[in-house]
Amino acid sequence: MGYGGMYGGMGGMPDPNNPESLTHRVNQSTQATFQVLEGVVGAFGGFAQMLESTYMTTHSSFHAVVAVAEQFGNLRDTLGQVLGIYTIMRWIRTLIAKVTGRPPPADAMALTPASFARFEGRHAPDGSPAAARPSRKPLIFFLLFAFGLPYLMTKMIRSIAATHEEEERKRQQIQAQPIDPAKLEFCRVLWDFSPESRGEAVLKGVDLEVKKGDLVAVLSKTDPLGNPSDWWRCRSRDGRMGYLPSTFLEVARRPVAAIKATASNDSSRANSLTSSFTSAMRKDPELEKVPLPAGKPGDISAESFQKSQFYS
Repeated sequence: MGYGGMYGGMGGMPDPNNPESLTHRVNQSTQATFQVLEGVVGAFGGFAQMLESTYMTTHSSFHAVVAVAEQFGNLRDTLGQVLGIYTIMRWIRTLIAKVTGRPPPADAMALTPASFARFEGRHAPDGSPAAARPSRKPLIFFLLFAFGLPYLMTKMIRSIAATHEEEERKRQQIQAQPIDPAKLEFCRVLWDFSPESRGEAVLKGVDLEVKKGDLVAVLSKTDPLGNPSDWWRCRSRDGRMGYLPSTFLEVARRPVAAIKATASNDSSRANSLTSSFTSAMRKDPELEKVPLPAGKPGDISAESFQKSQFYS
């Protein structure tokens, strides 16, 4: 009863989140000041870290310079010992030359431009050594390198591009030439071929769906770059064109005149050839195994790919 009266008299604890409370107003008014002070303290801390890192770097550099100077001192002592040995040997050779009457060995201190001029016989009219003429070879080599090399590179690139364009033009001319039926090679399809059965999308002009026993005309046995390929470009009876694997084709051993016969004769002969080929297939069960075509239509060989990358 007493506690209840006490808490009732005090009115309860104040709400700290009340925007009208003194604590909230003081925090809001002093927040910017404390942030500024925090930034100043952080700046001094960063400056102190920078001074410390600068001191450590200077200390390390000083010790590194001292170590390098010490190594140079050791190198000087070593070179002094080696040169001392060579000096003793030169003295011995000079002594031997004086004893035997031979000319003394050449002195390094005597090798001056004037001595070279006297040796070559170059003297001025007054008898003094003439000034050496500057050589033009460095200038000539620089000009050749600065202008000749870009010119040669440009000529080589133009030659390669012209060769590539000429090959492309010849290939387009060959493709644009009318097809002579007398020069075509006809093949018969050994197994059904459908790109959809392989899980691939059918591309018009690339994929050719044929059935077993169909007769096709081989238009090209090369890849798009003109190299031999396992995928042949063929044309069916209904005018569709595309690529077929060579392992699915068998050359039709018939004259061209028989191939160009009427449609009725072609169909009857095709049926007879199909029946004979089917009987032969039944006799030999190993031929029933359908080979898996390697690659895809339009694939090019490694050599053709390298050529295309080089010309591009």
